[in-house]
Parts: sequence; structure tokens; C-alpha cells
Amino acid sequence: MGSLFLYENIKRNKGYKYRNNTIEIFLDRETLSLDITALLSGINIEGVIEMKISKKVGITSWILTCMYFVLEPFFVMSSIAPYNVMDHAMSDLGVTSCGEYTYSLAAYDICSPHHFWMNVLFIVNGITFSIGIVYLSQQLERNRKNLIGTICLLLLAIGNIFSGFIPADVNLFWHSIFAQLGMVTFLIGLWLFGKLLVRGKWWTYGILVSLVVLVIFILLLIFIPLPAGLLQRMFYAITFLWGTVLAIILSDHKGAYR
Repeated sequence: MGSLFLYENIKRNKGYKYRNNTIEIFLDRETLSLDITALLSGINIEGVIEMKISKKVGITSWILTCMYFVLEPFFVMSSIAPYNVMDHAMSDLGVTSCGEYTYSLAAYDICSPHHFWMNVLFIVNGITFSIGIVYLSQQLERNRKNLIGTICLLLLAIGNIFSGFIPADVNLFWHSIFAQLGMVTFLIGLWLFGKLLVRGKWWTYGILVSLVVLVIFILLLIFIPLPAGLLQRMFYAITFLWGTVLAIILSDHKGAYR
């Protein structure tokens, strides 16, 4: 699920530059250019937000998103290689090969016999996560803050989908890039949603503070050993809990925003 790889991936390659709305990523053999303006213009986010999602579908989507943590233990227990949820990334369960160094950051043994279904779970989780975010967006006043906040939140959900389609041992960069960026943009999205909310405002701000603390600990992984797997799971668990509770709070559509 895009797990904590972005810093090491960029450091291992030659770096990147941002200029004229374009990110240039320098890999070992080539330069990859991403025109951010063109990328965003090709995605009709406003059209997605306009799709009407019912209360039943919205709340159900959040409950299904939380089901990830109900299903994950099955894949943990079925791992042939030793797997520790405290230290190992969620993405390790979706790695398609067995052995050490299945991807560049995995200096330990990985062997997940049900990796196909784990990756399906990542994809389905990202889809239900996306539906839940759009549902919450529809409960808020439709303005620029809402649109930008929704895009910021959706990046994390899109990262989950990418993680399922592109396992870490297939292409580490594309497996992790959207999930890693999404961890940062999600904080911005929560702040913008909080500014629009009346009911659920302080719940959202409380979750925002919790996630900021977690992101700080995740960044400290660069310098000191910490339980990376636990930190990653806590980030997603708190995120899923936020959406589920807020969807219930806003379910009657009264006083959702100022």
C-alpha cells in the first residue's frame, strides 16, 4: 500500500526537479517528465464529485474500507516467510515473488502465497475509500475549498489502487509514489474539510493532529529505527475511522457545513 518507500526511492535514483508545472524525475537510465497541469486537466474531478452517492452507499463504502483490517490478518497468518506487523510494510503481503531483496528496500525474506488476492484487496479498498471521500465531499458546501480538499484526500485512495495494480517488486516507484504523496496531501484535505464543517469539525481537526504526529514519526524512520509497519497501519486505521465516523455524523445532512 505504497508503504514508506518514497524517500529511499528518490535518494537511490538521481533526484528530481520541479519547474514550469512539470516534475522531472531522474532515474538511472532516463528522465521521466510529468506535466502536473496536463495530468490534472485530464481528470474530471468535478464530474466525479457531481455523481450523487446515496447515504446508504456512502456509509457502507466506509465500513467496507475499514474491513481491510479485518481481512489482513488472514494474509499475515498465511505468509510462508516470517511476517511482523510491527516492522513489515503492508505492501509486503502483495509482493509477487519470494526471497530476500524482492524489491530494493526489502533486506529480509518475503513470501506471500496469496499475493494476488492481497493486491485485489488493495484495489477494492482504494475504490471504496474513493467512494467514501466523494460521499463526504457531497455533504459539504460546493466551492473551491471543497474541490481542492477532495483532490487532496483522493490522492491517498488512488495510491491504494496503484499499490494493488503495481506490486512493490514490479515497480517500487509507481507502487509507492501516489500513496506517499497522498499521506501529505491528506493532511491538507482534512484541514480544508475542517474549515467547511460545522458538525464533525473538531473530530476532523483532532484526527488531523493525530495524523500530523504520525507523519513526523514516519519521517523519523529516515534517522532512527521505529516500528514502520505499525506506524503505517495506524495512519490508515485512523484515516478509515475518521471517514466512517464523519459519514455517520453527517448522515442527516443538517448542519454539515456553515
